[in-house]
Amino acid sequence: MSQSTNIPKTGIQKLKFWMSRHFAEWVLSEEPVIGTYGVVWFMRRSGQHIDPQWLAVKTLDPDRLTEQTTEADLEYLRREFRQWLELPSHYNVLTAGGFDLLDVHDDDRASVRLPVMKMMKMDGSLAEWVGNRSYNQAAKLIAAAQAFNGLCHRL
Repeated sequence: MSQSTNIPKTGIQKLKFWMSRHFAEWVLSEEPVIGTYGVVWFMRRSGQHIDPQWLAVKTLDPDRLTEQTTEADLEYLRREFRQWLELPSHYNVLTAGGFDLLDVHDDDRASVRLPVMKMMKMDGSLAEWVGNRSYNQAAKLIAAAQAFNGLCHRL
């Protein structure tokens, strides 16, 4: 394999390359989970003396940065991360574990500073929990009310 084939070409490949170097003590998942506004990468610890065992890293999909709607998405994500970092600790809100900026370069346009947030990886998703039939509607409504109650103190 020639060396030129190892050069990251797509935004996702560039992001994965940056993350593998920036989070060298973690083993990065092969592919990210694609979400509404971007991507989430999962990483597991590479040794016994690293805590927690799993991390998640959230950012925008760098391959979408050429789309017009992405400027609004980028500003939305920056605002979400700023507010997230300012939130007081609360058991209904996942604590932000660290914030970085990644410079994404393309030949066609200027560099974009992409916000990257680190957090603990949780088991499952909100959609899976809401769809779980073992929890009744009352339990789901109580959990939602508690989450909103925790957030309304910050608004």
